[in-house]
Amino acid sequence: MGKLVTVKGIGHVSIAPDTVSVFLQVITVHADYAQAIQAAKEKIAQLENVITAQDFSGESLKTHSFSVDVKEKSELKEDVWQTEQIGYEVSQTVELQFSLDQNRLEKLLANIAETKVQPVISLQFTVKDRLVLQKQLLENATSDARYQAQVLAQASNVVLGELVEINHSPTNQQTFLSPVTFQTESRQVALPTIHPAMIEETIEVNFCWKLKNK
Repeated sequence: MGKLVTVKGIGHVSIAPDTVSVFLQVITVHADYAQAIQAAKEKIAQLENVITAQDFSGESLKTHSFSVDVKEKSELKEDVWQTEQIGYEVSQTVELQFSLDQNRLEKLLANIAETKVQPVISLQFTVKDRLVLQKQLLENATSDARYQAQVLAQASNVVLGELVEINHSPTNQQTFLSPVTFQTESRQVALPTIHPAMIEETIEVNFCWKLKNK
């Protein structure tokens, strides 16, 4: 096959988050299953009213997770631990995602805090158009690999020929999430000014070229 050169191209992107995801976890406990479910529905309805009052559509609130577990308690009676069922615990997490706006975010959380729902609030910061960033990562990795190969070829007094192989087997999926996270209970919702860290992503791609004499 002749002389070959194989290099590893590294693609890197760094970008400020432009989107925030607000996760609201609602916990409901009741002795009766049907009433636990109904109470959970009513709490979610209250949250929907809050977001629609702030110019979000009702469909903007997406269910992220839902579970119903038996609630038990254990007591020590006559030197023996005994467990009994005391009801049902309904856990539901909903997500609201929108363009990052500190004022709008603070107002939303303040309005949630005024309800009796008292969800646990978590924030994640990301970017809306991940496909564009993924494309940029691959382009940057390709440019880096070609530059390395050209330098090596020039130093060896040869030139790059035909591209023989590209090997891209990502070991980890890019999350495109800022490392900054925030979690609190809504009754403790005094929100500091948050400046999310830049999103940093890196990929590696292997390239192989033929080498030709000058």
